[in-house]
Amino acid sequence: MHHGPAGAPAGLAPASFAPAAPAAAIAGREDALALLERLAEHFLRTEPQGFLGPTLAEAARRARMPLPALLAEVMPDDTARGALLSALGIRPGVDGSGGQGPVGEHGGDQGGGGS
Repeated sequence: MHHGPAGAPAGLAPASFAPAAPAAAIAGREDALALLERLAEHFLRTEPQGFLGPTLAEAARRARMPLPALLAEVMPDDTARGALLSALGIRPGVDGSGGQGPVGEHGGDQGGGGS
């Protein structure tokens, strides 16, 4: 195959390999998740039969969930989830819906949690 300037295949300008718009710096987690949601919207609109749009949207939604809530969603068995949280050193909340930090981090009662 014959290559033109800057290694682009003949007949294609090097600019055709550049992104359509300049990439903006990602300012933080929420900015990155908003970008992920925009990508999901794009793929949902342009490839409605595809798996990528729903997968990206689900990833952005789950990224905003606290770990215990995410685990409750993907691991509905309370016993197995409790064992996993314990193995990770996370003490489940009184109602089982939230973690209260590593076990023994402040000793005794974790305070501020519960009902």
